[in-house]
Order: sequence, then C-alpha cells, then structure tokens
Amino acid sequence: MIEMDPLDAAFLALETENMHMHVGVLAVFDTSGAGPMETIDSSVRNTINERIHTVHALRRRAIKAPLGIDFPLWIEDPHFDIENHIYRAALPTPGSYNELTTLAASIMERKLDMSRPLWEIHLVEGLHTSSEPTVAMIAKMHHCILDGETGAGILSTVFDDGPTPRNVPPPDHPWIPDPVPSMAELLIHSATGLASRSGATVDSAKRAISFLANIANEKKRDTASGGIMAPLAPHLAPRTSINGAISPYRKLSFMSLPLTDIKIVAHSASTTINHVVLATVSGALRKLLDARGERPDRSLVSLVPVSQRGLYEGNMDKNANMVSAALVSLATHVDDPLDRLLAISEGSSHAIRNSSPIYDHLVKAISQVAIPGISHPLATAVTKLKLLNKLNMPFNVVVSNIRGPKRPLWCAGNRMVEIYPIGPLVEGIGLNVTVMSYIDRLGVGILACRDLIPDLDDFTQYMHESFAELEKVTARRYA
Repeated sequence: MIEMDPLDAAFLALETENMHMHVGVLAVFDTSGAGPMETIDSSVRNTINERIHTVHALRRRAIKAPLGIDFPLWIEDPHFDIENHIYRAALPTPGSYNELTTLAASIMERKLDMSRPLWEIHLVEGLHTSSEPTVAMIAKMHHCILDGETGAGILSTVFDDGPTPRNVPPPDHPWIPDPVPSMAELLIHSATGLASRSGATVDSAKRAISFLANIANEKKRDTASGGIMAPLAPHLAPRTSINGAISPYRKLSFMSLPLTDIKIVAHSASTTINHVVLATVSGALRKLLDARGERPDRSLVSLVPVSQRGLYEGNMDKNANMVSAALVSLATHVDDPLDRLLAISEGSSHAIRNSSPIYDHLVKAISQVAIPGISHPLATAVTKLKLLNKLNMPFNVVVSNIRGPKRPLWCAGNRMVEIYPIGPLVEGIGLNVTVMSYIDRLGVGILACRDLIPDLDDFTQYMHESFAELEKVTARRYA
C-alpha cells in the first residue's frame, strides 16, 4: 500500500457528480495498410499490455479511507484486467469529425469507475476523411494519477518513434498485486497517519493564512496597473455568463493552428507561445461576450496551470502531481489585439514568477487539509445548492499549455496525425481551453459546460478569428 499524495487526494476528494476530475486526449491515426479493425484493436491491446509494467499508475487502484477520515491509498489492483480499460466504438458511416467530437464529449461526461485503476481508452473506427483510413483513440485518465507532463510521459510509453514497435524488456520480477486491505487495516493506517500529520497540517494552515494576507497587497498593485498585473488576490474576476454552477453535460470542440505562425507572432512581439495562446483566447472571449450583449468593465482572468516539476524534482514522488497555478489577467478590456498581447505578456510573467510561492504556501496547505470526509461533502453541497450561481470566482476560464512531441509518433505501427488534449471543468467555470503541440501544429481542445456555453462552435470560430486578427496587426506593426 502507498499513501496517496495530498494534492492527488484533493483532486479525488473534490470530484462531484457534475465536476469530473479526469483529463483526456483525442488522437487520430493513419491506419492505411494496418488491416481490419480487429487487427488494429488486437495490436494496440498487446502493445499496452506488454508495456504496462513501465507505468505503475496504470495498475494501481485507489482505496478510500473509512468515512473519508484520511487520504486514500494506492494498491496494486488484484483484479486488474486490461479488458476493463480498452473499449471499441464505431461512428455511423461515413463518420465525421462532428460525430467524433460528440462521442468524445459523451465519454468525458462519465465518471471513471473507482473500483478499478482510473483510466480507459476507446478505439473508434468509422472516421471518414479525405485522406487515408483513420482510427481515433480517446484516452481518459483521472487527474489524481497525472499532471500535464506526467500525462505526456504515460502516453509516450504507448507510442513509438517509428513504425516498427520498439522492444520493451519484460519486468525483472513477476507482478505481484496487493490484497485489498481490511477495514481494520485501513482504520489503523488512518489513525497513525492523522497523528503523524497533525502538526504539519496546522503549520500549513498558518502559512496559508499568512500568505493570503501578504498577497492582499497585490490587489492594490493590480488596481493601480489597470488590471494588467497578475490578480493574485481573490474575487477579482468579473462575473460573466460563462461562469456559474456547472452541469454534468459537456460540449467539445477541437481546432488546430500552425505552430510556425504562432512562433512568428510571439517572436515579432517579443512574447511567448503561451502568451499568444492566452491572447487568442482573450480575443475569442471578447467576441463571445459581445455576441451575448456583455462587456465586463474589468478584465477577465484565466487560471493557468504551472508545472513545478523542475523546482521540486528531488523532493516528491516522481509519479505525484507537481502543478501549481497562476492567475493571469486576459486584458479583455484592451481593444487592440497586439496591445492586449503585450499586456498579457507583462501580467503573465509577473504571475508565473509568483506561482512557486503559491505552490509552497497555498496549494500545499489546501491539499494537507483536504481530508475527503470534509472536502467531498462540502464540494457536493456546493454542487447541489448551485452556490456558484451566486458567488464570484477568482477566475473566469482555465487555459493550459502542454509541451508535446516534436517528432511523429506511432502506436502499434500506426502513425499519429493529430492530437488534441482535453482538460477538466471546475465548479463555477464553464470553459477549459487546453493546447498541446505536435510537430508543426498546435492542437486545441475546448471543453465546455453545455448549459453555460451551448454556443461552443461560435467560440471556436472566434478563436480562429482572434488569432487571424493578432497575426494581421502584428505583421502590420512590425513590418
């Protein structure tokens, strides 16, 4: 048995019927010459089965403490069967990307089965494109077993650098699953753990309170800068129609942008790819809210996940989540697209610099006190009472950027031609935009609450228009 990392336990405890804390990815493969779907399915299953020993998380099952009085435990699932994790689906012929997107949304709507390791893969046939035969893969994993970077690492164990699958040596020792612990064993472990952590938990809470008091000064700084600097203090985000209590129903949209074009804009304006992504989302949100007759008088705010893996590599379990977050002003009150990009760049840089102390003082503290027996009932009450229809959130949208592979990848001999990430929705926030680079393209996965953003296709079109405007004004000013 292995005790779950506190932050991972928080991801699990805060999950409700409406807020599903899993993440996903949709990949499309060129399967020309691969044979019938039965052959492709068998090859993928065999590949994963032969390599599954290289990723411990894929055979680990979460065991909750009695009454939620302590963090859950990981055990090597004695009932693990790969057939419970890989499924087949088919689109009606000829299947379109719209039908694939609808299927992916329905898969993301369903919670993962807690009685099994928290991941699943769906192999989808019937996608009709103008090129060669294609098969899609929709993978879903719980956030408690990965962050963006470790997720990419898990996927890399499934993929190869060429069409010939590489030889993965078998494990040095036979896999030995754990017995499911008894109630008495769980109670003894929980009592011991609570006693050993009590002092650290109190200390973490004190440091969190002190840190929140210190960042209150940032609110004054943000006000003085006209909303450009990083809004670290809470309740700064304006209320919009994309914010409120979320339902369990999802809409999904995918788009792709040329990475070279994004780099040209970023280089011309002396900014980064991430800044250009944020500016593109900002412009699209302006268009969406304009279409709804809204124009907040203050800038919208994005939550931007920030990996802390490089800073804390030697201090934590390499399989644990190592992610903090920065609150970044989207400068939606700035009319000119390029000026908006420059404002986002300035505010984002300040926010990212402060993400490490946030991780140290706040995220750690929250995870230490996120005992499931307390945090899960609270999260459930917030959902059932729809409290976030009445309360403001400190941010309006989640925008995440994952660095993907620069070279083509293959799975079971099939070349991956497209990949799109799918982030989770959190209560009060109806939109998540997650991007991932692959060779020369940037795949954009856009997940929305169907009730809050039924017009997601419009938002996707606004994303295209927003980036085109940014390209145009950047080329004109820096010509």
